Amino acid sequence: MKATTCPHCGHSPAVPLWRKSTLGPAVTTRCRACNHKVSVSWTSLLTLIPMFGVISLTSLSTGIATNVALLAVALVLGYVLQWKFVPLVKR
Repeated sequence: MKATTCPHCGHSPAVPLWRKSTLGPAVTTRCRACNHKVSVSWTSLLTLIPMFGVISLTSLSTGIATNVALLAVALVLGYVLQWKFVPLVKR
């Protein structure tokens, strides 16, 4: 089952990727096909690890351009991890 498949009806994609990016364990949305509530599990918080790692690295770097580039890479990596590996769950 793909990470964007609805756990209620099996429709894929149940939500657009931009909407899945904004989901958290406490935020729900509705499936486009069956209109049931879906969300992501608490394990989705693990996708924040790259961002926290980069934030700790930015304290070592002195260049603002380097820090912005590292934060942009971490942000994109977090979104890709959320899109690919965090499944939707029933709510």
